[in-house]
Amino acid sequence: MAAFLTWAGKILGGLLSVLCLADMIAEGGAFKMTRWHLSLDIAIIGLLLGLFKPLWGGAVALIGIAAFYVFNYHESGKWPQGPVFPLFRLAGILLVVGAILHKRQS
Repeated sequence: MAAFLTWAGKILGGLLSVLCLADMIAEGGAFKMTRWHLSLDIAIIGLLLGLFKPLWGGAVALIGIAAFYVFNYHESGKWPQGPVFPLFRLAGILLVVGAILHKRQS
């Protein structure tokens, strides 16, 4: 079960990272320096780190996406919408839970 959760988090995180990279390229590759862009970048870095260190990567991804929600709400007055942002949380949770279960089984 731990391996399934970890691999599901890794696959979902990898796909989300590729999706965000494709979106950045489609927008002309412009790097925006707003707080919520940087926090989303931290979440992406966490998902990529999760490919090698699931516990740390999942934790970084969850912190990054939580900061993204807070900063986005602070700047726009509403929570982020869309189906992609909850998937960031799901990938981070899968990585963390899978890593914790793996450590308990060892």
